[in-house]
Formats: sequence, C-alpha cells, structure tokens
Amino acid sequence: MNDPVLDLFKTQLDQELEHLAQTRRYLNAVSGDPDSGVAFPHWYFERVEQMEESEANEIITEGLGDEKIDAIHISEDGTTVRFFQFKICKNKQKGIDDGAIDGIINSLNTYLLGNKKSKELSDQFKRIKSTIRTSYKIVLITSGAGLASRQRQLIQNSIDQWNTSRNAFSYEEINLSSLSNLIYTKNLPTINSKIKLRLDTPPYQTQIGTHKSLVCDITATAISDEYGRFGEKLLQQNIRNAEKDSLANQAIYRTAITPRESQDFYFYNNGITIICDRWDYDQPSWFLEIDRPQVVNGGQTLRQLSKANSEGRLRSDVKVLLRVISIGSDREFAGNVAINLNNQTLVKSSFLKSNHPFFIQMQQSLLQKGWYFERKRGDWDNLTEIERNDLISKIGDETKIIQIQTGCQAYCAAFLQDIDLAKKNPKNMFLSKAYGGKFEDIASNDFTANKLIQSYSLLLSIQSFFNDIKNIQKNTKTKPIELSKLLKLRRQTLDYANFRKMLSNANFFICGLVSYQLKFNLTNASNKQLIQPYIAKALSASFYEGSGSNAAWGTLLRSQQFFESVKKKLKT
Repeated sequence: MNDPVLDLFKTQLDQELEHLAQTRRYLNAVSGDPDSGVAFPHWYFERVEQMEESEANEIITEGLGDEKIDAIHISEDGTTVRFFQFKICKNKQKGIDDGAIDGIINSLNTYLLGNKKSKELSDQFKRIKSTIRTSYKIVLITSGAGLASRQRQLIQNSIDQWNTSRNAFSYEEINLSSLSNLIYTKNLPTINSKIKLRLDTPPYQTQIGTHKSLVCDITATAISDEYGRFGEKLLQQNIRNAEKDSLANQAIYRTAITPRESQDFYFYNNGITIICDRWDYDQPSWFLEIDRPQVVNGGQTLRQLSKANSEGRLRSDVKVLLRVISIGSDREFAGNVAINLNNQTLVKSSFLKSNHPFFIQMQQSLLQKGWYFERKRGDWDNLTEIERNDLISKIGDETKIIQIQTGCQAYCAAFLQDIDLAKKNPKNMFLSKAYGGKFEDIASNDFTANKLIQSYSLLLSIQSFFNDIKNIQKNTKTKPIELSKLLKLRRQTLDYANFRKMLSNANFFICGLVSYQLKFNLTNASNKQLIQPYIAKALSASFYEGSGSNAAWGTLLRSQQFFESVKKKLKT
C-alpha cells in the first residue's frame, strides 16, 4: 500500500544522506566515492538520538573488518550495551539481508559470549567485558521495509539461547516507517499564539517583583487539547527531551486512565509549569488566556496525558496542577526558570545552560562573524524556512554551524589544554563549581567568539585530515606505506589497523596538541595545508607514546596524564 508521507520522507532521507556523504566525505571503502550507506549511522545518531558528531564518531565501527557490527554504544551508566547494524535501501520494500543478520549474531557468539579476540573490535569488546552489564540489545536499522518474519525468528531463537541463564538480551527493529515517526515527532517549531483555558475553581494569583504568577488546577482534557492543537511547539523551551516509555511516564499514564486512581492525579503529580509573555484571567467568565506559552516543566506529564486523551482513555476526573509565570521580555529570567525547575532531574548538561546569557551573547557575537551557534540540539532544524534562509544569507552554508557541546569541547582542548574536561567529563563544562563542574571556567572573558571559531575550525581541519587517513584506498600491504607518506615519516611504517583505532577517539586530543605546538596562535586553523604538518606530528607522537601501553586507545586519549606526557615528547 502506497503511503505518500512515507514516500516523501524516503526522498528526503536519501537526499540528506547523499548530502552528508558528500560534505563530510563519507566514502565507500572500495570505490572511494561518497556513500550514503556510510553516512547512514552518522545521520541516525545525530538526528534521531541527538548525539554530537564527535559522540557518534566514537561509537561507529563501520568499515573493513567491522565484524558486521556498525556501531557499539554503552549507556552513560554502563548498564546497557547496544550493537547496531545499518542497511540503506534504494527500494523501500527491501530490508536487511540475511548475511548481515547472520554476521552480527556470529560476532556476538564468538567475541562477546566466546573467548575469541576480535581483530578490529578488540578494544570495544575488552571494555564491554570489563564489568557486568545488565542488558545487551541488537538494534537493526534500515531505510526499507525491515525484517522478514523468518529473520525475526532467527534472531529470537539466538536471543532465547543467550537468555538461558538470565534475561539480558533483546533486539529492536527500526524500519523506514519507524524512522519517519522518530524524525517528525522531534519537530519543535516556535509558537506565536495564545491558548485559552476555562477554570473550574478560583486561581491563586500573586506578583513578585515584575513577574506575575498564577496557580490553579485544570482539567487534563483541556490542557491535552492544547497539546493536540500545537503539539511539540508548546515545548520549544523545555530543556528535557521526551523520555518515551520510561517507568515514570508509565506511572503517569497508568494513573490517568485507571478508575479510583485518576481522581487523585493532582496529588500524585508535580504538575505543569508554563512561562509566557503575559497572561490574563477574567473572573466573570473564568477564562485564563496565555500569550506565547511555553511548557518548561511537566513536559512528560503533558505528553502522557495527551497520549491517553488521543487514545480515548483519559479519565474525565483527572485534574492537573498548573502554574503560569509571566516573563515579559526578561529572557534571562525565563532561562533561569527552566534551569532551576529541571536541575534536580537527569537532563543533558549542555541543555541546562543552553539559555544562559553567556551563550545567548555568544550566539549573537558569532552571527556577526558569519557563524551560527546552536545553543540547544535541534534549534537549527526547528527554524522556519524563512528563518533558516535568512541565517543562510548571513553565514553562507550549514558548515558554519557550531553545536554548543562540540564547540566548548574544542575550546577546552585547544585553549584550556584540559583533556579531562573536553573528553572524559564534558558534562562538567555545563555544571557550576558548586555541583562539581567547571562552568565558571568556560563562561569567562577568556572565552571569546574568535577563540571558539578558531578552535572549532582547527577541529574541522583535524577531522578532514583524519578522513584522508581513513580513505587510503591502497591494498592492505601498501596501506602502512601510504600512511607514512601522509604523515611525512622517513623510513618508517606504522601499523595501519592500530593507527585507525586511535583515530576514532583522537580528535580533541590532537586538537589540544596542535594548539600547543602553535603556542595557541590559531589564526590559520582553517587552512588545512598549513595545519597538516602539526597534525601529523601530534598523531605520530601520540601513536608512538601510546603503542607501548596496555591501556586501550579510548582510555589513553581521555587521560590528562597521557596528554601531558605527549606534550613533553613534542617539546623535546
């Protein structure tokens, strides 16, 4: 059955992957041409899972000898390991081939459950086996129809065998339709409108300073109807991502649909907080009018109530605590409200500071210099076509976009020489010192727009040089020779496979070393030809210093001690 929306999404996806492969030089290992299949994992992790480009690069393993595993991701708390297999399909009716499925199953049998050592993924499996994990998941992603029934059965049979001792293994299938749903639910355009709610009981109203606040109860149906009208536009400034079917969300949903529990929803839930330009309550009519509303706390509650409402299961007696705060033109206050209402729960740290005045000013400063600073992941995609075209006219193209976390990591590596902060604990860049972070070191007068542009430009030059190394197209025997030529080494050949392993974790590490060699003068950071000799020297020194260590590259290149050791080698 034809689905015009899905056809449109397929065309859009193919174009995005082709553009990504060309602009970032994701090349086919055999032909050397831009390859959408190579770009697909990067697109997925950055667009769907909202990772930074540098984060995606670290977990993607795709390449020659990848054991049919395209990416390996370990959760932040270390409990869950996901093994990814991607398949790009020209025809949306096609799916993942049998060989790929057999390959990933055999790899897990051999290297995870068995004792054989993987030649290409030894570091990854060594890290996985270094501690007890709670769960393992195979994730199969295709831009086509997905798995056939016999393929699902094959995977399930293997999982059943692996789960004989404990129920740790599972699998997930994401096809074209699933991808379409995932992408379109992340649409968060700006809302420039009013919502009108009828109250059943008198609200509590107060004014503290210049800000007015109103607290009341509202029927869940009424607020859900507004979500149905505007969707995720209502949560543009909410710094929390949707958490899907978390245990907390399941509890919210269950209470809202369960007789004898639903009437107590108001007492069980923290409610919803809306900030707005202004609000007006009309006592005679009992109507509350809210101008330019944004839900900054309680987004998960709103989503779950709306889900129950759309399914016709939301109980009519569900009442929700609603707090409305007028902010007027005080955007700093708006950001502080969002931060302080969310800093007691788990939110990506860069999101907490995305509305901080320092980064708002940084965004304005960069725009004047022809760059766009994306303070929160997804801001660029959420712009209207008119807004985006206006910015393109100012910055030129999308290569001039700096994401907040990646930009700050590059700055910390290049100018602060802090690899621990840039690589090992990047979340501390956005946490105040009172909470064990170093935000005050970042948001300082030393961190200028020019330094951000220079450090990010250096990172781009380094990544481009890394791609040159990865795309060496000679045969296996001549690759070490070609690598030595690229690094300008005399009479020396390097272990190409081991060198490639180092690259996946080396971008910020090398960024710091190149800046150190240049004595922090990064005026020509975007000139790859001028910078290349310094990159090559930093790579060679790091490789020779680390090759004799028993530690994995992923560990070494996060180590401040190892960084200082390589700096000493460069100095001598």
